[in-house]
Amino acid sequence: MIKKHLIKVIISFYVLICYNCKNEKIDYAIISGKVLNAKQLTFNASFGTNNKNKLISINNDGTFKDTIYTKEGLYNFFDGKNMIGFYLKPSKEYIINYDANSFREKGIKLSGNDINYNKYYTKTSQNRVFIDPTSIKEEQEFRNYLNTIKNVQVEAIENSKLSNTLKQNEKNKVKYQYLYDLILFLHYADIKNPSKETLTELDIDYNNEEHYKKYGPYSSLIDLHYSNLLSAHELKQKNIDTTYSANQDALRFYATEISNEFIKNGMISNNALYHFKHAKDLKKYYNDFKSYYTGSDTIFINNMLDLYTSLTKLETGSTSPKFFDYKNYNGGTNSLDDFLGKPIYINLWATWCGNCYGEMSALKELTKEFKEIEFLNIAWKDKEDKWRKVIKEKELVGNQLLADNYNHSFFEEYGVYGIPRYIILDKNGKIINYNAPSPSDKELKIILNKLKN
Repeated sequence: MIKKHLIKVIISFYVLICYNCKNEKIDYAIISGKVLNAKQLTFNASFGTNNKNKLISINNDGTFKDTIYTKEGLYNFFDGKNMIGFYLKPSKEYIINYDANSFREKGIKLSGNDINYNKYYTKTSQNRVFIDPTSIKEEQEFRNYLNTIKNVQVEAIENSKLSNTLKQNEKNKVKYQYLYDLILFLHYADIKNPSKETLTELDIDYNNEEHYKKYGPYSSLIDLHYSNLLSAHELKQKNIDTTYSANQDALRFYATEISNEFIKNGMISNNALYHFKHAKDLKKYYNDFKSYYTGSDTIFINNMLDLYTSLTKLETGSTSPKFFDYKNYNGGTNSLDDFLGKPIYINLWATWCGNCYGEMSALKELTKEFKEIEFLNIAWKDKEDKWRKVIKEKELVGNQLLADNYNHSFFEEYGVYGIPRYIILDKNGKIINYNAPSPSDKELKIILNKLKN
C-alpha cells in the first residue's frame, strides 16, 4: 500500500515537472548562421521597443550562434559595413547567411522562423536610399524626388506579409522620414517661404507623445522642428536686442513652446548639453535647467551637474586643462606646454566628423594668415592610419596631433560631448574662450587680430 502511494506521488511529481517545463515562458530568441567578412554583429534594439542591445562575436570561419533575451520587436544589426533591420520574437530561432561585402548586391539568405517578416526588413535595408538634402535646389523637384522614394516604400509595405499593425507602423515611419527630409531640404536650400503644398504636409501634430516614444523618424522630426523654431525666434529677437542668445534662452524657449511635458523633457535632454557649452551665463543657464526640466533621467541630470562643474572651472583667465604625449603627424609626441609662447587656437576634430570637413578650407586660410597664432589640431577617438591619410589627402596645415585613445581627461575637463569644438588660449595657457567661434565665423578673425597685437 505504501509502495503504491509512493509510486503515485512520484508520478504526480514528474507530471507536475513536465507540465511546468512545457508551460515555462521562454524569453529569448536563438540566432545563428554564417556572415563572411565581419568580426561581430551588434544588435541594436529599435527605437521605442525598450529591448536591450546585444553584441555577438563571429568565429574566424564566419559562423556564430547566440541567444538574445528579448520581447517581440525590431532590431537593427550592424556588421561593420551594413545596418540591417531584423525582427525577433522570444522562443523563436533565426538563421542568416550572407557576405557583408556584397549585402547591397546579393542580400541575405534567411531560414528559421518569421522569414516573411524579415524578408521585408532585410530587403528594405538592402534597398535603403541615402538622401542628400543639398543635391537638388528646387523645392518642387525635391518634393517629387522624395515622393517617388516614399511611393516605392509604401508599395513594398503593402506587398509585404507583415501584420496589419506592423504595416501601419512602417507607413508612419516612412511618412515621418519624408517630412524630416523635407524640412532638412528647406533648411539647406534656405527657403523662407515654402509652397502651400509643403506647408500643408508639414501641418501635423508636433506634440504626439505616443509617436514620439514609438517612432525614431518622428522623434528626429520633432527635434528638427523645434530647433528651427528656436533659430527663427533668435533672428526676430536679435532685431530687438543684438545681445540675445538662443543658446542661453533655449531651455526656457522649449518649455514655453512645447505643450507636451514628455516631449519637452526629451528636447531638453537631447539638446541641453550642446546649448550649455555656448551659454555665456552658466549659473543662469543651470538654474533654467533645474526649473524647466521635470524628467527623472538621473544619468542626464548628473551629466548636467558634471558639465556645470567643469565649465565653471573654464572661465576666462583660468589655467587650461593639460594633455600629454599626443602623437605628432611629423614624428614624436607633444604636450600642451610645448606650444606655449604664442596664443593658441585649438581645433578638436576627427576623420569621422562630417561637419569638421566643412571648416577645413577656412582653417587653412587662417593658419596661413595668422603666423602669430599657434594652430593646434587634435584628432579625437580616431584611427592613426585614417588620420594620416586624411591629413595627406586634404593637405592639412598647422600642428596635427592624435589624441591618446586611452586617456580622455583633456576632453572630459573641457566638457567635450561632440565635435568640432574650438578653444582659444593665451600665450601662457590661460583660457580666453573654451567654446570659441569656428574658422568660418567672421567673429573669429576679430578675436585673432586682437591676439596677434
